[in-house]
Amino acid sequence: LIGWNSNNEHECTCCLVSSANSKGEFTLPDGSKVWLNKNSRLYYSNDLKGDIREVKLEGEGYFDVAKDAEHPFVVQAGEMSIKVLGTRFTVSAYGDDPVQAYLEEGSILAYVPEHDPIILSPDNAVSYDHGCGRLVTYQENASDHTAWVDSRLEFVNKPLKDIIDC
Repeated sequence: LIGWNSNNEHECTCCLVSSANSKGEFTLPDGSKVWLNKNSRLYYSNDLKGDIREVKLEGEGYFDVAKDAEHPFVVQAGEMSIKVLGTRFTVSAYGDDPVQAYLEEGSILAYVPEHDPIILSPDNAVSYDHGCGRLVTYQENASDHTAWVDSRLEFVNKPLKDIIDC
């Protein structure tokens, strides 16, 4: 589902929405691809034209960002901003749950106010818990968190408790 909202004649805000029962795959105006997991929304303005290509995510999205060194791609997810320095990663930002990002390929810079920016390399993750203000990074197999894009679940060396929580 795609929606538009215009505040003035020169600015158009688009909203991409996935249903509560299925994921959606979209190609953004700049050529980037995004897969939205169930019950997720992605907002962007002005066809991603301008100095910064900025989107806002509510829910979970997997991004394969078109390279454009002159125009950085930034994902706003809760209080975390993720600046893309590479190409493929997933972000989860559901309600009051911690905002998490898992890097599959390339590099990303994660920023939360009152914390130093963090640069991630592949198979690393960052998590920000707004409730306690805690920002942590850790090694994590990104494919465990991106398998949903291919309609798979992957659990490698995970405790049963973690699997049941899914």
